[in-house]
Amino acid sequence: MLRSSDPILIVEDSENDALLFSVALEEASVRNPLVFTASYDETVGYFKGTGKYSDRAQHPLPALIFLDVHMPKVSGFEVLTWLRKNEASANSTIIMMSGAASEKYVAHAFSLGADHYLRLPRFSGHRHPR
Repeated sequence: MLRSSDPILIVEDSENDALLFSVALEEASVRNPLVFTASYDETVGYFKGTGKYSDRAQHPLPALIFLDVHMPKVSGFEVLTWLRKNEASANSTIIMMSGAASEKYVAHAFSLGADHYLRLPRFSGHRHPR
C-alpha cells in the first residue's frame, strides 16, 4: 500500500512530459513527493544511492515507479529489466508508460515484470513508434 509519504519516481526524459504528468497527478489529488530521473544512468544511481543520491534519508526508495518506454540511448525496457533484478527495486510497483501501446510493447513490458502499462496522450508532440 502506498502511503502519502512514499515518494513516487517518474522516469521520463522529456521535461515537458514530466511536468504535465506531475500536474496530472496533482489534479488527481496525489500528494506524494515526486522524484524525477531522466535516464538509465540517473535511475540506477538513484537506486544504488550514488552521487547526488547518496543520502538515503533525503532520497528514500520509491514504492511506485512510472517508467517511460521511449528514452534516448537506453530504453525503458532495459531500465525495467535492471529494476526487477535489483534488490532495492524488485518489489516496487512499476507502471510502464508510453504514447505507443501496441500489443507487442504491452506484452514485452509484462514479460519483463511491469505491473501495469499506461498509454499516455502525446503531450509534447514528439512521436513514438507504434
